[in-house]
Amino acid sequence: MRNARKKTALLLTVKPNPGLRIILPALGYARVIEAATAPEAVALMRAEPVDLVFAPWESPGLSGAALMEALRNPGGNRAVPVVLLDDGLAPATVVAAVKAGIAGKISLPGDIHEVRRVLREMETGGMENGGLDNGGLETGAPDPAPAKQTGGGDA
Repeated sequence: MRNARKKTALLLTVKPNPGLRIILPALGYARVIEAATAPEAVALMRAEPVDLVFAPWESPGLSGAALMEALRNPGGNRAVPVVLLDDGLAPATVVAAVKAGIAGKISLPGDIHEVRRVLREMETGGMENGGLDNGGLETGAPDPAPAKQTGGGDA
């Protein structure tokens, strides 16, 4: 059967989101854990490395900046991509999140198409800050074809 491989990535959502609770399994991600607070998320990640985190910038117990700092400190999972759940943040706050190292952004409430787009970005390198190297999220689909070059030589 084609595309029968299950997605094996472990995804973490901080401050449970009903939409993601439905969308991620619908996209084939069966391994999703939830943390009610950012400190709980940090504890879960130290117990079991995760492949991707969905988190609001502000959550009970820890700000987005503090969560990013906790991830980057020794004992944290420094390479895990964090997708910002944007519930109407001011542009300056989004800029601060990008500077802190988020790898993607979903505008809430989010829909299946936006979540799929962000997951694909993570699978193929994410935003400017990186993302997954396609070894973290198992998609069950072939890698996308490389982009055609449109210029002659290096810039």
